[in-house]
Amino acid sequence: MFLEIIPTGAPVGAEIRGIDLAQPLDDATFAAIDRAYNEHGVIFFRDQRLTPPQQVAFTRRVGEIEFNIFGERWSVPGSPEIVVVSNATADGRPIGVRRAGENWHSDMCYSARPPRGTMLYAVEVPDPLRLALGRHRIRQRRRGVGCPARAGSAADRWATRGV
Repeated sequence: MFLEIIPTGAPVGAEIRGIDLAQPLDDATFAAIDRAYNEHGVIFFRDQRLTPPQQVAFTRRVGEIEFNIFGERWSVPGSPEIVVVSNATADGRPIGVRRAGENWHSDMCYSARPPRGTMLYAVEVPDPLRLALGRHRIRQRRRGVGCPARAGSAADRWATRGV
C-alpha cells in the first residue's frame, strides 16, 4: 500500500491517498496517518466506503470516543458512537440533526477535556460554492461565536486555527 499525503496549501489540512479505511491498517500505516493529523490539523480521505462498525473501529484507533448528546436521538442504529447530521427527511421527518453545521462551532467544547478531534463521514457532499462558509463564518468564529463558555480556551484557539 502506497500512502500519499498531499497538503492542501491552506493553513491547515492534507488529503491522504492510497488507503482504504475499510481494511485493517498495520501500525506503520496508522502511525503515518497519525503524524499527518498532528502536522496538518485536518486530514481527509476521499472515496471511502465504510460501514458504521468500520468507522467506529478506525475512530477508536485515533482516540477515545466521546459520546455526543445528540446520539441519544440521532445515532446510527447499532452504533451509538455515530451521530447522523443531515438535512434530509424520510416520511416527512428529519433523519438526523438538521442544523448542526449552520454556525461555526467546536464540537464538545463544553467538556473539561474536549476530544482530540471529530471524525466526519460524508455520504453526500453539497457543492462548496453554495455553502455558507468562508470569510463570513471565519470572522464570526474569531469574534468568539461557537462556544462562549470556553472562549479563549485551548480548544477555542485550536478550533480557530482549524478553519
